[in-house]
Amino acid sequence: MCQDIMDEVCGEPLQPVSGWVSGFTRLRVKGEYYPGMVPHESARVEGVVYLDVSERAWTRLDHYEGEVYMRHPVEVELADGKILLAETYLVRPEFVSCLESTAWSFADFLHDRKQAFQNEYRNDGSLK
Repeated sequence: MCQDIMDEVCGEPLQPVSGWVSGFTRLRVKGEYYPGMVPHESARVEGVVYLDVSERAWTRLDHYEGEVYMRHPVEVELADGKILLAETYLVRPEFVSCLESTAWSFADFLHDRKQAFQNEYRNDGSLK
């Protein structure tokens, strides 16, 4: 959801649009700064959809997300009511035990964890 992180991971600037997906929830990943998204019938996840993602950027994103996540098609509803077909990363079923039962907070991430996340992932080479 942070454009600076996405641009860095993708190796190119992307165009963000705010929206949400219904039928999913975003939970904290045990011991990590980032969330994991999984199906949840009565929930909704607000976030950002990036438009016109190049194949090069998708390759970089797939590598960055690793084996725990899989790309999944979703319908994103925009503020103006338009629906976009998009791809998101969901936690693979075999890794759901890595999730906490508490919701992940973007505001908490920005306030308490973003800088530490960027430092850690730049140091191990994941953000390049």
